[in-house]
Amino acid sequence: MSKAIIYVMGLILFALASFGMFNTVMMSVYERRHEFGVLLCVGMGRYWLLIMVLLESLLLSLVAAIVGSILGIISSLYFEKYGIDYSGALPDGFDYGGIIFEPVMKGYFDPANVFVGVVFMVVVAMLAALVPSWQTVRLQPAQVLQ
Repeated sequence: MSKAIIYVMGLILFALASFGMFNTVMMSVYERRHEFGVLLCVGMGRYWLLIMVLLESLLLSLVAAIVGSILGIISSLYFEKYGIDYSGALPDGFDYGGIIFEPVMKGYFDPANVFVGVVFMVVVAMLAALVPSWQTVRLQPAQVLQ
């Protein structure tokens, strides 16, 4: 049951993160339509523009994955070592469903989860960047430069 809850929460978090990435890339493309129109006017190929937007999304997602992984690993290792102390509110611990929990709850760090999360989020970022990058390919320079 615990793993099912973790998977559902992970799915919700990844969905929210993917919408955030989609919105970020969409606004980045929208705000630079004029620049893309200029690039198209000076002879840049449409598919080079597509690759440029996809590479930008890839680099942004890799930087975010690295920074997020470092911060997440540091905080996970901290909570694995020290835990969260509930002894002020629950001096003897508490029981739920016949299970007695200690007043200091400690975390568990699994490096495989970090790797899977990073790979999954980079893939989701690239999928979220497909629609905005495809919109850059369909830009009409004459309309954008007005």
